[in-house]
Amino acid sequence: RRLLSHGLIEVGKFVSLNGTLEKYFGQPGLKSITEYSFDGTGGGDDGGGDDQGDGIFSADFTKGACGFTAFFTPIDGIDLAYVWAQSASYGWKGSAYKGGNIVAESWLVSPAIDLGAATTATMNVNQAVNYTNGNAPADYLSICVSTDYAGDPATATWNVLSVPSWPEGNSWDFSDSGDISLTPYCGQKIVIGFRYTSTEATAPTWEVKNCIVK
Repeated sequence: RRLLSHGLIEVGKFVSLNGTLEKYFGQPGLKSITEYSFDGTGGGDDGGGDDQGDGIFSADFTKGACGFTAFFTPIDGIDLAYVWAQSASYGWKGSAYKGGNIVAESWLVSPAIDLGAATTATMNVNQAVNYTNGNAPADYLSICVSTDYAGDPATATWNVLSVPSWPEGNSWDFSDSGDISLTPYCGQKIVIGFRYTSTEATAPTWEVKNCIVK
């Protein structure tokens, strides 16, 4: 019997883990755990993704990737190692500035979220946006939903969600998005996509600290 962060775990009990298969110390390994089960008792990952009370899904990105996956599309032949990076201080941080503004498109995509039992649903995001150069954040950034995502953002159908409140776009202050409606997608499994774009004139910095679907 061992005392872990989720309580007492007894040797000999059945453990089930869901996550992503990635290289780990040169060998295939399970990382970014999104769900666990100990003899039928389950929950979310220590990386921040979790089922919480009346919440359907919640993620604290300061604690880990929470099962989200970043994708980068180089534009005009310019290769940028990354746009999205996870930070213990700021959560997921998107930026295409590298000694200057890089023209880029990048997606941060959630694990599947099951709205099958929901009749109404909303999502709330805590975020900060800077360096929009006087433009509206929504000119470059969008929060989208897909019901046919199959592992590649480029081949999925995305619908842009209406965000009640964006940050001003000129500070590091985090603010609440307000309730983003997901009710039209109830009864289905969805993924959420945070889409980042930039130009040579403007490469915003987008920080997403947490999100919750209720």
